[in-house]
Amino acid sequence: MESVIAKPSVGASQFLEWIKCNQVDPEARQYTYVEFSRYYVWNGPARKWTKRLREKTVGRVHYVHPRADEAYYLRIMLNKIKGPTSYADLRTVDGITYDTFKEVCYAMGLLDEDKEYIASIKEVHQWSTGNSCRSHFVSLITSNSLSFPDHVWKETCELLSDDLTCQCPERLKSNDPETFKRVLHNIALARIEKELNSAGYSLRNIPNMPFPNFEFIETSCNMLIQDEISYDIETLKTEHHTLKSTMTNEQLCVYDTIVDAVDKDKGGLFFLCGYSGTGKTFVWKTLAAAIRSRGDIVINVASSGIAALLLTGGRTAHSRFAISINVLEDSFCSIPKDSELAALLNKAKLIIWDEAPMMHRHCFEAFDRTMRDIIVSPNSFAPFGGKVVVFGGDFRQILPVIQRGTRAKIVHASLHSSDLWRHCKVLKLTKNMRLRSNNNAANLKEISDFADWILKIGEGRINEPNDGEAGVEFPDEMLLKTNSNAVETIVDSTYPSVHEHLGDGDFFSVQGYSLSH
Repeated sequence: MESVIAKPSVGASQFLEWIKCNQVDPEARQYTYVEFSRYYVWNGPARKWTKRLREKTVGRVHYVHPRADEAYYLRIMLNKIKGPTSYADLRTVDGITYDTFKEVCYAMGLLDEDKEYIASIKEVHQWSTGNSCRSHFVSLITSNSLSFPDHVWKETCELLSDDLTCQCPERLKSNDPETFKRVLHNIALARIEKELNSAGYSLRNIPNMPFPNFEFIETSCNMLIQDEISYDIETLKTEHHTLKSTMTNEQLCVYDTIVDAVDKDKGGLFFLCGYSGTGKTFVWKTLAAAIRSRGDIVINVASSGIAALLLTGGRTAHSRFAISINVLEDSFCSIPKDSELAALLNKAKLIIWDEAPMMHRHCFEAFDRTMRDIIVSPNSFAPFGGKVVVFGGDFRQILPVIQRGTRAKIVHASLHSSDLWRHCKVLKLTKNMRLRSNNNAANLKEISDFADWILKIGEGRINEPNDGEAGVEFPDEMLLKTNSNAVETIVDSTYPSVHEHLGDGDFFSVQGYSLSH
């Protein structure tokens, strides 16, 4: 360790040596950091700057994104300030030493005063609603347009909150003008924070920007929790009653098992196995309606965006649980213990994860480690911190995609190979609900034959006996016959007569709305 620390490269960077050079060389103090490299050259082995003997060259400073905050403002200053001899010297303007480089840039006039953005908020306020003003303010923050968001807030806070007097009269019952104004601003900040959260931002991460004090407003300051408890309870009760009354005995057994685990509040890990058409999504909707109709929280996620769209309030697992793209064997999710997402997971009664087999087992294990860390519960040592988690899917379908992976590697990467699997209670759906809903005898037999054929392929029962590999012969009725252009054949089969109706808007109408509308 001592030899590592003693290396010149540890204590000497080009930037620090530039400052040291300014301390001893009056000539060096004539140049900015960008100009400096025209007259001095960096000696790598010696880790120091020396005067350049050959012709002058052009130096450059690496690009820094505006979201890098202090590094970005330091880069701006390095193009303007000449010969600083210390960090304090860098932060001093007209004898005043500032705390941040951003303040220095502002004092030097290198940043504007956001006057045009303040004017734009005032202009929006003249013709639009308070919600539009707050949305405009949020868009300015997320686009990184504002130099000092806190200054813009101070100049426009009255405009951003004046409509809330009528919207929230029950929260504004104070006779003290200062308390009234403080509560009003807190409500406006809370709504701004909610919009920022949906874009992946927070007021907590903006320097000097006030954060809402929820003492005078709603019981929970967590916007993620508020979103999950904002469902209409009466509507959900009606929906739950309707859905439950149409469940099959098989689905009802699955429903009762999971609801019982939620009621006992002792955790549980389940896997609902069923091939396409057995009603897994129907079970998810019924469970979500049941738990949410009580005022509790259900988190719906899926491994793919398409599957997530079928779930009420659904998100992809990577998005909701902040799972790394390149997840490793010992990875954790990026969920701080004191974050709003951690609070949401603590409040959740049920977590539903659809299409689980297509995810790498490291994703589930990372989420499990994270949940055990952030969940505050007597059962926090249990899988997923003692929460009731239900996976769903079909191992006959897509397994994790492993680049150039063998069959053994793909199986090893699946959820079934994880240590979590031994804690899983497997529930099964075997009845094809699409066959039940079809009353046409001809269509019923066609769908039934197709479902059986697909199932045989998935289970490896096609052309038995086989050793895991077999040729699949597609029935003639599934094939499109073509003699020339295959693409035209597919288009004609999918959209018959489309060429004859290209100019007819009514032909392309959907539910009474034509393309011209």
